[in-house]
Amino acid sequence: MREAIGRLAAEGLLNHVKGAGAFVPTPDPESILELYEFRQAIEPFAVRKAAQMISDAELGNLRNLCEQQRELAESLELSGDFLKDGALEKWFAIEEQFHRTLIRAARNRHIESTIGHSRVLIQMFHGHHAVGLQVNQEIATSTWKIHLRIIDSLAERDGNAAATLMLEALDQGARSTLAAAQKNELASP
Repeated sequence: MREAIGRLAAEGLLNHVKGAGAFVPTPDPESILELYEFRQAIEPFAVRKAAQMISDAELGNLRNLCEQQRELAESLELSGDFLKDGALEKWFAIEEQFHRTLIRAARNRHIESTIGHSRVLIQMFHGHHAVGLQVNQEIATSTWKIHLRIIDSLAERDGNAAATLMLEALDQGARSTLAAAQKNELASP
């Protein structure tokens, strides 16, 4: 157990304080930006490759995930609020599954392993609400719509369009996450 905690701490996934335990670190804006820059360098390549390899079953799974996001976005139209509690957790789980499916469709285990590590970091940030990211109707709607456009590009085997759209989606995610982190930093004592 100590060895595993030591490895996680060495990778920046945990802060280990001797005598107090291990804690999930609150990401700073610089770390978030670096992580998104990394993803912007790798994920468009992966979806470009996936456009040639993706199966009909994977496309169906992606469409199902996109539909679930659309339903969550529509639930916000009525309330004008943010996703909360279980709905927010569901949103991030769908996001995680959507991106993992795209990465797996590239059929490259090295990409899958490398991106998997960065997705764990993003999921950790979101799952623990460390940055205070809130998903409102505007973010939810723009996300499911761009995801649908990525899926349509993949179905048409248009890797370049899918890669461009992935960059757009990652840019949107980076801006939202950075804004929340900076707001959270300003609110901290």
